[in-house]
Amino acid sequence: ESGSGRVDKFSLNYLIRKNVDFLHEKTLLQHNGESLGWIIDRSPKCTPEIAGDGIEFDWACAKMYYRKQPRTRKKSKKDFESLVKESLGKGVLTLARTRKFS
Repeated sequence: ESGSGRVDKFSLNYLIRKNVDFLHEKTLLQHNGESLGWIIDRSPKCTPEIAGDGIEFDWACAKMYYRKQPRTRKKSKKDFESLVKESLGKGVLTLARTRKFS
């Protein structure tokens, strides 16, 4: 039994970590990146606690920027998609800010 009161042997997270098929399986991102000659460094599946704080701060920064924008910028699908891309873009998530968070 874990500290949360659940029995590990019934936990989907626990079972997936123990499944040999999942231990060595590459993600689609890794597969596609490697086919382009890139190295995709990632944390193991089902372990967000070790992913690092940097990505969490980047997401928070992008969400805060998005939420501060007026509703008129979010009404149509085209405007919404544009604002999401802007929120996740280099103008908001600068290299200096990202390095500061990591």
